[in-house]
Amino acid sequence: MPELPEVEVIRRGIAPHIEGRRIVSATVRNSMLRWPVPGDLGLKIGGVRITKVSRRAKYLLFDSGEGVLILHLGM
Repeated sequence: MPELPEVEVIRRGIAPHIEGRRIVSATVRNSMLRWPVPGDLGLKIGGVRITKVSRRAKYLLFDSGEGVLILHLGM
C-alpha cells in the first residue's frame, strides 16, 4: 500500500494532465468493493469535467463541481 508521500507525488504528477479534462468513459472491473459501486457509474461520470485533483489522507479526490470521485491506489 502506498505511503502518504507517494500518494502526494502521484497527485502532483497527474493533476496537470487531468484538471480541465473530461472523463470519456469508465469501466468498473469489480463492483463488490468495501462499498458497492453502482452499475451505471460509467454513465453517470461520462462527460464530466474534472476541475481539481486533491488528496485527503491516502485517497485521491477528483472534483467535478457536481461531485467528487474518490480513488485509492490500493497497491
